[in-house]
Amino acid sequence: MLRKLRLTHGLSLEEVAAGIGAGVGTLYRWEQGINSPYPRSLQNLASYFNVSTWDFVDISPNRSELADLRLHAGLSQADIGVAFESAGIPRQSYGKLERGVLEPTPEQVRMLVKLLQQSEEIVRAAIVRSQYRKETKDFR
Repeated sequence: MLRKLRLTHGLSLEEVAAGIGAGVGTLYRWEQGINSPYPRSLQNLASYFNVSTWDFVDISPNRSELADLRLHAGLSQADIGVAFESAGIPRQSYGKLERGVLEPTPEQVRMLVKLLQQSEEIVRAAIVRSQYRKETKDFR
């Protein structure tokens, strides 16, 4: 998708790399699928091309796990942990939610809706999918 966008806009690797503050080699590895952009870089790419971060992946918000929603919001686990901590919620709670080992409180769900910029329904469904993935992984 990235290469297609770049070529459609008639841009070189150098131009896009400079536009988003990344190295040419880094951008090349993203295009080749060797590496994936960090959340902030994904946001920068989406902004640069005026598209959604969802345009870069084959999964929709309706089928996403919590980690997918976080990445598309351009946030790291640490970013959400800091936001949780500022609200009096233990910082490590988010990682446990993402791994599916913690049942969220209503306050955590409200915060995630705001931070991830998704509806409560999508956030709750992502949490359930994260928990299900953990359960099926444990039984293998």
